Amino acid sequence: VGDYDIYTHEMLEERADIHDGDILIIHTGYHHYGWDQPTADEVRYMLKHPGPDREFAEWARKRKIKWIGVDCGSADHPFNTAIRGWCPRQAKECDAHFRKKYGRSLEEVFDDSKYQLMHIELFNHHIIHAECLGGDIDLLLGERVTIGCFPWRFVDGESSISRIVAFVDDDKYKALMRKKARMPQTRFGDVAGIDIEKYHEEVHAEVRERKAADRKASKKKAGAKKKTASKKKTASKKKTASKKKTAGKKKTASKKKTAGKKKAKK
Repeated sequence: VGDYDIYTHEMLEERADIHDGDILIIHTGYHHYGWDQPTADEVRYMLKHPGPDREFAEWARKRKIKWIGVDCGSADHPFNTAIRGWCPRQAKECDAHFRKKYGRSLEEVFDDSKYQLMHIELFNHHIIHAECLGGDIDLLLGERVTIGCFPWRFVDGESSISRIVAFVDDDKYKALMRKKARMPQTRFGDVAGIDIEKYHEEVHAEVRERKAADRKASKKKAGAKKKTASKKKTASKKKTASKKKTAGKKKTASKKKTAGKKKAKK
């Protein structure tokens, strides 16, 4: 996804194995424009990052997502927030982008009924989100890990600075650190992602291959079940046919026996 784009749940499901009830961390790539990166661009980071439409929020509720993390300024599209009124120049750019790519204006895509939908339409379903993630998020593309979020503890807080951590076993950690050693890094020691798009594509290819293999295995398993069911059905038919044949023999034998008795009587 690029500047001002809209991302969908299908895009995420193509790239990761998402289960009902998961914590979902979304890597848009826009943390590469955060203040701590060598390619920092605050305008792009805060105003041009991609975001979702209502279908994404509906999907998140359906999948019972626990909470969502994003690596950019907002979980909402920036121009589905008050930013639209604050930054008319970028709003005009976004409108032109929507008309060209989606065939609809900014006002048509994000009308008043959708205002800050990732906040308003999810928080009341207890699906909250964390914004501005970064650090070594590039190392975890397509991975399933245990996520911990550790905010400051205070009463009646609306939001808080948090440390968000991925927990992996020792062998996985060593493998990830070997990958990290081959990547460019920031002056703070985190992965500097702009120059590692090749790595991203490799990871996405691995995920696609894994998902294709899973689908193939699932189809094979389903086919084996059908085959077994078909064999059982055939066996059942043969058994029924055999019973009918036996019954036919018994009936014929009984008729012959009866006929024999009648003949003897005569």
